[in-house]
Amino acid sequence: TTPILDLGDDRLRLRARTLTQLRASPPEQAMAIYGYVKALRFFVPTHLTAATAREVLDDRGGSWYGKPKLLISLLRLCHIPARLRMVRLGPQHWRGLVMTTKPVNHPMVEIWLGERWQRTDTHVYDLRYMAAARAQLHRKGWQVGYGVHRNGDTIWNGREDAFATFVLDEPDGGPRADLGVYNDPMEFMRWLGDQAPVAGVRRAMHWGLVAAR
Repeated sequence: TTPILDLGDDRLRLRARTLTQLRASPPEQAMAIYGYVKALRFFVPTHLTAATAREVLDDRGGSWYGKPKLLISLLRLCHIPARLRMVRLGPQHWRGLVMTTKPVNHPMVEIWLGERWQRTDTHVYDLRYMAAARAQLHRKGWQVGYGVHRNGDTIWNGREDAFATFVLDEPDGGPRADLGVYNDPMEFMRWLGDQAPVAGVRRAMHWGLVAAR
């Protein structure tokens, strides 16, 4: 556990038990938890705050950094190993939300199933957001923007990697750098702050613009 994941929280434990009580195997449990988190609405809070997994549950939704906390927490409560992997994407992935020339740090969740780590970011976007974003991409003739890729995955099937934000085998479609694995976003933020302290101010400004958008 971590202060952000808070595996001792009673409401999180009850939610994990409710979602998985009729599902015996880890893959079935993981899919039930994934489906629940994905269905929660995607929204960007006004401030880049360290919301806990419980607060994401209470808000019934969250952002790129919010919904992964809840997914990891619920999976770990069911003894399914899960962790955050951070990658760096090109600035074009945020077109339509905020114009920037800076790379974007993007979170994925890795889940240990079938004797390997499976990676996905599709839990972040609810189906309404995905449909709206892809409609905008089609209208503008863009391959990528609004945090999603036109040819990206919509859902994770519990057997293979699935990415909504990028496509690995397309030109400039995949991550530019692998930033490693972490327990939660705050652990990553601490590492990032150690690398470039001034970047925190820029992140906060960009986050505020994205939230308004």
